[in-house]
Amino acid sequence: MLRTDSKSMQPFRATIRLLVVACFLFGRASISVCAAIQASYYVSPSGSDTNPGTLAQPFATIAGARDVVRTVNRPMTGDIYVYLRCGTYYTAVPIVFDQNDGGANGFSVIYKAYSNNGVDEKPVISGGVPVTGWTVQGGGIYKATLNRDTKLRCLYVNGVRSRMAEVLNKQASGTSGTFTVAGTEAWAQTSGSTFDALTFSSSVLPAYANPGDVEIEWNWQWCDNIACVRDMTTSGATTTVSLQQPTGAIAAKLRWGALGVTDGYGAKYNFTFRNAFELLTSPGQFYFNKATHTLYYYSRGENMNTATVIAPVSEGLLQIYGASTTNRVQNLQFYGITFMHDHCSLFDVAGSKGFVGSQSSAVFYKFRSDGDHNAAYFTNEDLPQATIDVRNCDSLRIERCRFLQCNNVIAVNLENDVINSAVIGNVFKDLAGNTVNIAHPQHYKIGDGPKFPSGIEGVCQNNVVKDNFARNLSSDFLRVEGITGYHIEGLEISHNDLSHMPYGAIAIGWYWGASGSIPPSTVMNNITISYNKVGNDHLVLHDGGTIYVMNSSPNSQIVRNYTINGAMAIMPDEGSGLWAINNNVVDKAAGFWLYLWSNTIHNIVTDNNYTSQPSYQNNGTNCPITNTHNESGNPWSAAARAIINAAGIEAAYQSIITDTLAPQACPATGVINKKNNSAIDDFSVRLLGHQIIFPSEFAGKSFSVNILDLQGRLIQKMTFDKSHPAKPAQRIDLGRGTFLVKCSIDNRLVTLKLVNVR
Repeated sequence: MLRTDSKSMQPFRATIRLLVVACFLFGRASISVCAAIQASYYVSPSGSDTNPGTLAQPFATIAGARDVVRTVNRPMTGDIYVYLRCGTYYTAVPIVFDQNDGGANGFSVIYKAYSNNGVDEKPVISGGVPVTGWTVQGGGIYKATLNRDTKLRCLYVNGVRSRMAEVLNKQASGTSGTFTVAGTEAWAQTSGSTFDALTFSSSVLPAYANPGDVEIEWNWQWCDNIACVRDMTTSGATTTVSLQQPTGAIAAKLRWGALGVTDGYGAKYNFTFRNAFELLTSPGQFYFNKATHTLYYYSRGENMNTATVIAPVSEGLLQIYGASTTNRVQNLQFYGITFMHDHCSLFDVAGSKGFVGSQSSAVFYKFRSDGDHNAAYFTNEDLPQATIDVRNCDSLRIERCRFLQCNNVIAVNLENDVINSAVIGNVFKDLAGNTVNIAHPQHYKIGDGPKFPSGIEGVCQNNVVKDNFARNLSSDFLRVEGITGYHIEGLEISHNDLSHMPYGAIAIGWYWGASGSIPPSTVMNNITISYNKVGNDHLVLHDGGTIYVMNSSPNSQIVRNYTINGAMAIMPDEGSGLWAINNNVVDKAAGFWLYLWSNTIHNIVTDNNYTSQPSYQNNGTNCPITNTHNESGNPWSAAARAIINAAGIEAAYQSIITDTLAPQACPATGVINKKNNSAIDDFSVRLLGHQIIFPSEFAGKSFSVNILDLQGRLIQKMTFDKSHPAKPAQRIDLGRGTFLVKCSIDNRLVTLKLVNVR
């Protein structure tokens, strides 16, 4: 985390190694440390991977810089910096880092936003592609070509999330057909059979023209699941909806929230059907016909000739995968980078798609006739792809990054054998899923597979998730809590500020004491959940806690947190034990402030908490509750106010709360003032109202002027050949805003300037 002025560091070619000493802040105590710098490289969207990676001649891609770093990072004599200049780095596939890409000898490889005159630029890694060429379909609907062969589940128009066309509250009348499982299939743990299709009254649900595009969603209490359709047919008064298999069969055998006609209490499910052209009836919705490569959008009133439309493509953005527990990625850092617009195609089981599980971010990917993950020792569960996926890694640091409009179930997944790592001071906003997950359901026991065999599977330990700011999470995957974790050894979750979630805020652990005969996992211990400001949760689903834990966890504590407008505020679920719950403030909980509902909850000590909701339940075993301060909260006592004031983002990271969340902010050097049609800058091409005046050095040369938005997308391009060096400019309707202007002579970039139109 560099704290000196990066402009003072000169670029070096890969063949030159020069040691420079720089000081930076690192660690929980912000201790000032001086470290050597071995090399610095630079990357810019206007660069080239054939360049040497200097400030004047930067690389074009992060992968290009990574490949050069691989040639100089063994051995290391200092940190290696890769500075990302402002602009958007588009990627159609995740950028992969492995054990060859991290630091060595105690030094780090650091991918960092470039600091320009002391202000960090904001480079964007985007998994999307611009969609242009819109024409009128009719009735407010526009269409454009998108070269893609798979389902599109998300779209952004002028920076606003659009949703797949959908219809709500369709109730099934029955089931039909049989899907038989032999038990020998790679995706099966037992034999059995289920129905193959749901049936509906054809007056309630017609068959859609492209059923293979359609998906269905249903939820119950704490469960929310998605399955995909194989076929839809109508015969007489009945529409039959056949499911993609075997995901449909797995969904039908869930222990809780199983797919069927009725929920666990006998009430009929209300199904949401989405992603059919016939459902495109509301502004802000879209449908993509993958067979014809046609994207349809029902306009909210946007001018589609000028609208910025982004279709996510890349299935995640970064994959950081070491080889084993003895060959990890080490000492890799990402600082000040914005991650946007990745795509989630749901979880694939033998070619069938869905998001099917009992709770949280885990999905079932093995068929069991009893639907019991406890009986399977959680080996029938997996985690979906994340925006940043991490396995077998030591000392990863993700700091002051921004995750905006990401679409996977998890933004940052520290999935397997991630140790001594930190996710600190980041912004998470407008996500389809959650912020951070730590560990995997299969870590109930280490080294037994099946996903991670011995030597690769490792417990996640000694990690920190701290000072992160999150709003509007889990819009597509409702059952995923804001921060999640499974079987973990050593974890600090502190000073985070999370608000507005369809389910809970923080959920750690994975074991139900009364749901099966297996013993608690012995992996989990030394967890601290402290100084978090969390609330406005359970906006859609029910039966859970704002702060929720499961499993025995020695030496673990929930302390000095501030919860507001939650459900059950603090909930250790069945089988939980050995936690300390002290010095928390609970404000306006809709349910109990503390919910110890089962006698399998044991040996939990609760002391000196403050609450405006006096109701609680204690059916636990050896769970004393002492010194509870019931206050109105209007105002709180001095002791309660001290806890409230200390919770949430710490002073060093307060700036992330007021971040405008704009996707890009390049340093401004020019100003266009439309009011008096004058330009004030030293720009080689001057913009005067709607005209461009070219200086004499452009005479006799072919050149072009590109005007781009701050995502790097082209708004207008003007090309001038040698015969018209002073041709009057074409009309430019920029409107108000900030734009990037690039001038090139003979395909060589001459200037790259930012202009603000007032």
